Amino acid sequence: MNYDAPPPPPPAVSAEEQIWLLQQEVLALRSGRKMAFDGVNVPRAPPAPRQPAVQPAPPAPTPAPTASASRPPAPAPAAAPAPAPAPAPGAARSSNTPNAADKGKGHADTPVPAPS
Repeated sequence: MNYDAPPPPPPAVSAEEQIWLLQQEVLALRSGRKMAFDGVNVPRAPPAPRQPAVQPAPPAPTPAPTASASRPPAPAPAAAPAPAPAPAPGAARSSNTPNAADKGKGHADTPVPAPS
Protein backbone atom coordinates (compact mmCIF):
# COMPACT_ATOMS: atom_id res chain seq x y z
CA MET A 1 0.00 0.00 0.00
CA ASN A 2 1.33 3.38 -0.94
CA TYR A 3 1.00 5.70 2.03
CA ASP A 4 2.31 8.68 0.09
CA ALA A 5 -0.56 8.59 -2.38
CA PRO A 6 -3.35 11.11 -1.78
CA PRO A 7 -6.57 9.68 -0.38
CA PRO A 8 -9.28 8.86 -2.88
CA PRO A 9 -11.82 11.62 -3.48
CA PRO A 10 -14.96 11.44 -1.36
CA PRO A 11 -18.05 10.09 -3.08
CA ALA A 12 -20.01 12.73 -4.91
CA VAL A 13 -22.93 13.70 -2.68
CA SER A 14 -25.08 16.66 -3.51
CA ALA A 15 -25.47 19.48 -1.01
CA GLU A 16 -29.18 18.69 -0.68
CA GLU A 17 -28.41 15.08 0.17
CA GLN A 18 -25.81 16.13 2.75
CA ILE A 19 -28.36 18.47 4.37
CA TRP A 20 -30.98 15.73 4.38
CA LEU A 21 -28.56 13.24 5.98
CA LEU A 22 -27.58 15.75 8.66
CA GLN A 23 -31.24 16.51 9.38
CA GLN A 24 -31.97 12.81 9.73
CA GLU A 25 -29.06 12.39 12.10
CA VAL A 26 -30.21 15.35 14.22
CA LEU A 27 -33.73 13.93 14.39
CA ALA A 28 -32.36 10.53 15.35
CA LEU A 29 -30.15 11.99 18.06
CA ARG A 30 -33.05 13.98 19.48
CA SER A 31 -35.19 10.84 19.60
CA GLY A 32 -32.45 8.80 21.26
CA ARG A 33 -31.56 6.65 18.27
CA LYS A 34 -27.99 6.41 17.06
CA MET A 35 -27.05 6.59 13.42
CA ALA A 36 -23.96 5.45 11.60
CA PHE A 37 -21.92 7.94 9.64
CA ASP A 38 -23.53 6.89 6.39
CA GLY A 39 -26.99 7.84 7.63
CA VAL A 40 -28.27 4.30 8.22
CA ASN A 41 -29.91 3.64 11.56
CA VAL A 42 -27.93 1.49 13.92
CA PRO A 43 -30.29 -0.78 15.82
CA ARG A 44 -30.14 -0.27 19.54
CA ALA A 45 -29.82 -3.19 21.87
CA PRO A 46 -33.18 -4.22 23.33
CA PRO A 47 -33.74 -2.87 26.82
CA ALA A 48 -32.65 -5.13 29.62
CA PRO A 49 -35.51 -7.05 31.21
CA ARG A 50 -36.77 -5.32 34.30
CA GLN A 51 -36.11 -7.07 37.54
CA PRO A 52 -39.24 -7.61 39.60
CA ALA A 53 -39.49 -5.31 42.56
CA VAL A 54 -38.38 -6.88 45.81
CA GLN A 55 -41.48 -7.60 47.81
CA PRO A 56 -41.21 -6.94 51.55
CA ALA A 57 -41.46 -10.02 53.69
CA PRO A 58 -44.89 -10.47 55.25
CA PRO A 59 -44.98 -9.56 58.93
CA ALA A 60 -44.43 -12.44 61.30
CA PRO A 61 -47.68 -13.76 62.72
CA THR A 62 -48.28 -12.68 66.28
CA PRO A 63 -48.53 -15.61 68.69
CA ALA A 64 -51.85 -16.26 70.29
CA PRO A 65 -52.14 -14.79 73.80
CA THR A 66 -51.62 -17.25 76.60
CA ALA A 67 -52.50 -17.05 80.26
CA SER A 68 -48.97 -15.98 81.26
CA ALA A 69 -48.99 -13.24 78.61
CA SER A 70 -52.00 -11.51 80.16
CA ARG A 71 -49.87 -9.29 82.35
CA PRO A 72 -47.43 -6.84 80.74
CA PRO A 73 -43.75 -7.75 80.75
CA ALA A 74 -41.52 -6.01 83.26
CA PRO A 75 -39.76 -2.97 81.75
CA ALA A 76 -36.07 -3.40 81.07
CA PRO A 77 -33.85 -1.30 83.33
CA ALA A 78 -32.59 1.75 81.48
CA ALA A 79 -28.82 1.84 81.35
CA ALA A 80 -27.29 5.26 81.86
CA PRO A 81 -25.08 6.32 78.94
CA ALA A 82 -21.39 6.16 79.72
CA PRO A 83 -19.78 9.59 79.99
CA ALA A 84 -17.38 10.50 77.22
CA PRO A 85 -13.76 10.05 78.27
CA ALA A 86 -11.88 13.29 78.86
CA PRO A 87 -9.17 13.95 76.26
CA ALA A 88 -5.61 13.56 77.41
CA PRO A 89 -3.67 16.80 77.91
CA GLY A 90 -2.02 17.81 74.65
CA ALA A 91 -4.22 15.46 72.62
CA ALA A 92 -5.35 16.58 69.20
CA ARG A 93 -8.74 18.22 69.21
CA SER A 94 -11.30 17.92 66.48
CA SER A 95 -12.33 21.57 66.55
CA ASN A 96 -10.41 24.80 66.60
CA THR A 97 -12.56 26.41 69.27
CA PRO A 98 -10.26 27.86 71.93
CA ASN A 99 -10.62 26.83 75.54
CA ALA A 100 -8.55 27.03 78.71
CA ALA A 101 -6.36 24.10 77.64
CA ASP A 102 -5.39 25.98 74.48
CA LYS A 103 -4.15 29.13 76.21
CA GLY A 104 -0.57 29.93 75.42
CA LYS A 105 -0.57 27.77 72.27
CA GLY A 106 -1.04 28.69 68.68
CA HIS A 107 0.17 31.09 66.07
CA ALA A 108 -1.13 34.25 67.73
CA ASP A 109 1.14 33.74 70.74
CA THR A 110 4.26 32.95 68.69
CA PRO A 111 6.82 35.72 69.07
CA VAL A 112 7.70 37.50 65.85
CA PRO A 113 11.44 37.99 65.35
CA ALA A 114 12.55 41.60 65.11
CA PRO A 115 13.67 42.73 61.67
CA SER A 116 17.45 42.81 61.36
